Amino acid sequence: HGQAREKTLYQRFCLVFQQLAYHSAKSTVVIFLAFAMATAFFGWKAVEDVEQRRNHLLTGIFAVGLGCVALEDLLHMDKSSVMLVCAGIMWTVLAVSDHPEDSSAGMKKLDHQLEDGVEEVGKILLFLLPAMGLCETIDHLNGFAVVAHAVKW
Repeated sequence: HGQAREKTLYQRFCLVFQQLAYHSAKSTVVIFLAFAMATAFFGWKAVEDVEQRRNHLLTGIFAVGLGCVALEDLLHMDKSSVMLVCAGIMWTVLAVSDHPEDSSAGMKKLDHQLEDGVEEVGKILLFLLPAMGLCETIDHLNGFAVVAHAVKW
């Protein structure tokens, strides 16, 4: 009976530790992303104007997002929503760092970056949507079953 009680205490400890790690990780991610967004909104020029610092901040935002995607099962966070939030924050930091409200050169630079970004996203979507449609059609017609059977054979 003593071993069963010790096992139960150990299981409770593991459950409490897991919940603590889960909430700590989520809180850390939210705080970091909120800090990054505040940097963009409140115009923290120490980060925005120094290209190396801005690049470090953008890299950090991406790394946090990628970490959340990798730990999706542990954190119970949807990877698409995490990456959309990270992309939005990264675009905001990048856009604000051009200071489009202060100069026409900043506005032109922002317009150029937005055009390039939208063009790249459009290229990816125009490639992926037909490819996904083709895969769905093949899957609907059990085309992959033939390939799976050939690989098993």
